[in-house]
Amino acid sequence: MALQPCRSGLWRSRHAARTLMPCVRTYATDSTPESFRTKTPSSSGVVPRWSQTPAAMKAPLQLDWAKNPQNKVWTVNNDPKKLDEVYERLLGPGGSKLLPEELKWLAVTHKSFDQGRRGFNDRLALLGGWDEG
Repeated sequence: MALQPCRSGLWRSRHAARTLMPCVRTYATDSTPESFRTKTPSSSGVVPRWSQTPAAMKAPLQLDWAKNPQNKVWTVNNDPKKLDEVYERLLGPGGSKLLPEELKWLAVTHKSFDQGRRGFNDRLALLGGWDEG
């Protein structure tokens, strides 16, 4: 008997969907207009969007000059062992095996000046904010 409210809600949603169906059918089309189609390169080596800045969004001249050339040198950790050690400390024993390799590196990358052009690292912040309870 506890499922009665669920059944009535299910019936209402089905009824609403049926009443909207004729309206939706009038907007449906069989073909996509040429202006909405995108040209995709035929090569199989398509580079993911997050790995590079789109060519149209690059500045015509670079503004990364520095008074001291040593200030331009920026070393970043590329050692997978160090990354695994971080996940072991953060998540406990076996923590480095919880995530796939690509996601482990994406999770520790920072937002840079290029962040708006190379997207998808905002989603990790969203996933980290979810609570399980």
